[in-house]
Parts: sequence; structure tokens; C-alpha cells
Amino acid sequence: MDRRGKRPWTDRPSSSLSQQPTSRQQPTPRLAVDPRRLQDVIRK
Repeated sequence: MDRRGKRPWTDRPSSSLSQQPTSRQQPTPRLAVDPRRLQDVIRK
């Protein structure tokens, strides 16, 4: 039952989908701050 319940639950695809948006969102805000910080360093 555990194997059958885990397969329909899509625990693996859910983790991949959850990680994809999370990984994409983390680098997105980081990149926005990166260019801003880079400009500050270049201006300095």
C-alpha cells in the first residue's frame, strides 16, 4: 500500500515541481539584488 499510495501521490514529481519554482524564485531575487549591488560597487 505504501508503494501504491506513494506512486499516485506523485511525491517525486511534487518534490521536483516544488524545487523548480523554489530554485527559480531564489536566484530571481538574488539576481535582482546582484545587479544592484554590482552597480553600487562599480559606482564606488
